[in-house]
Amino acid sequence: MGLEYFWLHEESHPDFGTQWVYDDKETRKLKRTYGGAITENLCQALARNIVFEQMLEVEKRYGGYDSVGSGVALTVHDEIVAVVDEDKGEECLAFMLAVMHEAPTWWKELPVAAEGGIATRYGDAK
Repeated sequence: MGLEYFWLHEESHPDFGTQWVYDDKETRKLKRTYGGAITENLCQALARNIVFEQMLEVEKRYGGYDSVGSGVALTVHDEIVAVVDEDKGEECLAFMLAVMHEAPTWWKELPVAAEGGIATRYGDAK
């Protein structure tokens, strides 16, 4: 796994001195970086890998086998959103929370936790 900062280089600034900047792929403008931002990026990248593994477990269990259109619908940062028949909502939430409370096999000591909700709309489940 790697993090890529496009065109990362040092730049002198009259007010801030020397700083590291890179080309932000979304805005196509130079963006300043620093230790805290890099630490946050590393944490987000690791969280993405952890949540992706958890998402695969949820998809194995609820992914479209019993009901067409059920399973993981999307992920947002550190969230997993699943769609299931209404009568399986409580069971699915309990399973998802159990899965998301388990540390990954490659970092057993990592403390992980989760909370969730059930709703007919994404924004209402938070």
